[in-house]
Amino acid sequence: MAGGGNKTRKLEFLIGDALAKGADCIVTAGAIQSNHCRQTAAASAKFGLECHLVFGAGSIPDAPVANFFVDHLLGAKFHWTERSLRNQKMESVAEELRAGKAPYIIPVGDSNHVGALGYVQAFSEMKTQLDEMKLPIDHLVYATSSGGTN
Repeated sequence: MAGGGNKTRKLEFLIGDALAKGADCIVTAGAIQSNHCRQTAAASAKFGLECHLVFGAGSIPDAPVANFFVDHLLGAKFHWTERSLRNQKMESVAEELRAGKAPYIIPVGDSNHVGALGYVQAFSEMKTQLDEMKLPIDHLVYATSSGGTN
């Protein structure tokens, strides 16, 4: 979705949960060039959900570039705050939306128990493939930022 990345697996479960709960809009947060925000905007557009992105930057950039440009193309709506206040801002955006909509909050990096199911599925697939190829592994190393792969 919109260039892919590791968040797609998590979003399969999170968007599915949002739709199952009757959500009509998504609220999430990240940095202005966040892959997570870009992919969330793409998933929201694909499933007809309004997308609200909270950016941890104090001001709007002069021109949209890179991921922020793609977010624009995908129709996301933008909200600005300081990085340390992103979670509070997501809650206040969701509260405002509840006046007529059904928002679903996705935490930064899709990092919660629902999003983690995407990695459970990925590791299950990897184990099956390794077994089929008869390739044993002793160690697995992965990089993490928001902690959602733990």
